[in-house]
Amino acid sequence: MFIVYASIAVIVLAIVFFIISAVKTLKQAQPSIERLNETNSRLQHKVNVLKNETDALKVQQERLQEDFEFKKGVFTSLISSVKETPKVITKWWKIKIPFIHKL
Repeated sequence: MFIVYASIAVIVLAIVFFIISAVKTLKQAQPSIERLNETNSRLQHKVNVLKNETDALKVQQERLQEDFEFKKGVFTSLISSVKETPKVITKWWKIKIPFIHKL
């Protein structure tokens, strides 16, 4: 019977030792866990800042593209009207204006 009681005592001591070791490990790991949580929150904040900046840059890019397209259209219409100017002047020149052609 002594062997049964001794076995139970060894099992109980092993469980107690395991609990004590687990608590020690948890206490030692707690500062590291807190540092990791702080680092995680700082990184998350930086990611959010970068995301906001990226969104702002996308909006700015869209505005610049719209402005570029508008100016491109204006420039293209200006070029086409300048190209048409000699034809219009030629048509005007063919119209006979009496006081100009007498000179």
